[in-house]
Amino acid sequence: MNREIQILLLLDLMITIGAAAAWLAKPGWRRRILAFWLIMLAFPGGGIVVALLLMPRSEPEIEDNANEEDSIWLGLNQLPQMLDVNKETNIAPLQDMLLVADYDKRREVLLDIMKTDVLAYINYINTALQNEDLETVHYAATGLQHVRQKLDARLQEFSKRWQEDPTDTKVAADYADLLAQYLSSMPLDVITRQQYIHISIGILEQLVRQTDLTRISRLIDQLLSIGNYQQVKHYCRILQTDYPDSETKYLVLLKSYFLMKDKENFEQSFNRFRESDVRFSDETLNTIRLWLGAFR
Repeated sequence: MNREIQILLLLDLMITIGAAAAWLAKPGWRRRILAFWLIMLAFPGGGIVVALLLMPRSEPEIEDNANEEDSIWLGLNQLPQMLDVNKETNIAPLQDMLLVADYDKRREVLLDIMKTDVLAYINYINTALQNEDLETVHYAATGLQHVRQKLDARLQEFSKRWQEDPTDTKVAADYADLLAQYLSSMPLDVITRQQYIHISIGILEQLVRQTDLTRISRLIDQLLSIGNYQQVKHYCRILQTDYPDSETKYLVLLKSYFLMKDKENFEQSFNRFRESDVRFSDETLNTIRLWLGAFR
């Protein structure tokens, strides 16, 4: 009988130490302290030695930073594993995941996106705002508001710096790029959008003489959006004469003349394109063929 009791006690001791050792191997200092005391209670005297031998030596401790997170992120750090967005897009388009996947998967994908660079996936966040799952919409709105607050603060800072010295082209360029990011990522009412577009146009007009193709293209697009065709033609002439030939240059010119229904200038630009050494992509050529067909 005594031998049976000894065997049972030994088995109990082994099971207790085994379970505690498994806890010791997991991250989190609370679990490790609990496991440490469990081993010492189950094995008085030698328990502390066993616990120290089982304690991981090289594994970095993962801090519990839940209290340090901003409450607006709704406990995003509680998810055990961050989504590899690139891997996820190889399996299914993120937009489809947010529209057709089950509700739990939609929320998981959205929350993991929000733990990365939200601005890089802002279009998907805006898509999630149209979701029929109210919790997914809530997460998307919260993440979007967080981004808006950051961008609003930066806009105020650059607005102040630009007004203090409008001749500082570096500040003006950064301000213009920030405005472009804001206009392309934030859902705005018509009046607010028009206000930001007019501010952006004023800054971009200041930067045109830098012959930056990206910014003059953006300027022309914004002038088209408010219907200021006279200024569009003015900057198209500058683009034609002052900028080197490129696919982007001719695509902007042809698009602008097509939207303004200016057939004469469209054909002139098209002829210059054919006479140039610029090689267009198949996608651009197909677009130009559609424009030509519409004019004809």
